[in-house]
Amino acid sequence: MGTHRLPDPAMHASKPAANNRIAWIDAARGVSVAAIVLFHVVLWDYTPLTANHDPYLDPVWQRQGEILGSVRIPMLLLLSGLLASSKIRSGFASPGALRSMAVNYYFYALWLLIYFAVFLVIGIQVPHAFTTAGAFFRELLIPGTTLWYIFALVVYTFVLTLLHRVPAWLMLTVLLVMTILLPETLGLDGMWAKIIHNLVFFAIGVYLAPLLRGAQTWLRWWHGLPLAVVAAGSLWSSGKLPWAAAGNLLYLCFSLAAAALLLWGVILLCQIRMLRGFLTFIGTRTLSIYVLHAPLIYLLLFAEQKIWPSAIQDVAQNPMIMSIYPLVVTAAIIAVCLGLERITRNTVPFLFSAPRWLAGARNPERRS
Repeated sequence: MGTHRLPDPAMHASKPAANNRIAWIDAARGVSVAAIVLFHVVLWDYTPLTANHDPYLDPVWQRQGEILGSVRIPMLLLLSGLLASSKIRSGFASPGALRSMAVNYYFYALWLLIYFAVFLVIGIQVPHAFTTAGAFFRELLIPGTTLWYIFALVVYTFVLTLLHRVPAWLMLTVLLVMTILLPETLGLDGMWAKIIHNLVFFAIGVYLAPLLRGAQTWLRWWHGLPLAVVAAGSLWSSGKLPWAAAGNLLYLCFSLAAAALLLWGVILLCQIRMLRGFLTFIGTRTLSIYVLHAPLIYLLLFAEQKIWPSAIQDVAQNPMIMSIYPLVVTAAIIAVCLGLERITRNTVPFLFSAPRWLAGARNPERRS
């Protein structure tokens, strides 16, 4: 049975999740993509419905968005860098990096076109919408949708492969400094700001791959305590310093510590067979979930505005329902993503598998 993951330059190297290394990597990717879906459900659907009127629930869901926002993408990029490490460190002399870039951009352009069609069909204002041909072509080079992550993989793979001979310690030092200083220095905004800011997490995965691959062998249960202390301390103090760069440094420390803490938790959870199976099932299908979840939320917003506006307002007035609303909608969207991926696997396989001529003899997005 073919399975699909978020386009990742090193996915073709994975074998069936029969060992702890692959199991926890897949499980962590599953947790990350589920957190991404939850974040967008809360931001785009739950928050407008409640209109910030609930003094108890709103702060809870908003706070989870702030915290998970600093963890989900860093952890996903760290894992992507880990899996891409061998190709990137081999340089362009090996075809692996170029193929990975081509496959990633193929998925980016394909799904950008699908998003464009969705925006035209629903005809309502939704996050990141664009409805002109000029805007579409602009998006091909300047990402402005949730697909920025796939675009970022192309950029990251190119940059780090081009500089693969630069010592790892020097690259990580430069990227850490860049992450701390560049946002304020250049006045960056939008998705390109995210791309530059998050490069350091991908690079950590690339350069520390040997250490990370063996994490399940040296990780101990008590490691979570210092990670939690660093994460909590960095988060608490990041907004209390007058210097922007110091705040950026502390927030970066929080993101790294929180991502490591989440990985620690996932690795421990993978010792439970049932949880390991469930999380790896999600984690081996991250591509379909990632690219499909935003259009599904857009369609949900269309239905709420045009088909059952009064019914959804009645739901929004029920505190008991709204307390679990984001979790229920997130679970439903993930289930629909998986169902659509299964239905289209044989009918329109190009949606989640790059053509063989592009990806090489063995498709990096498929695993038997």
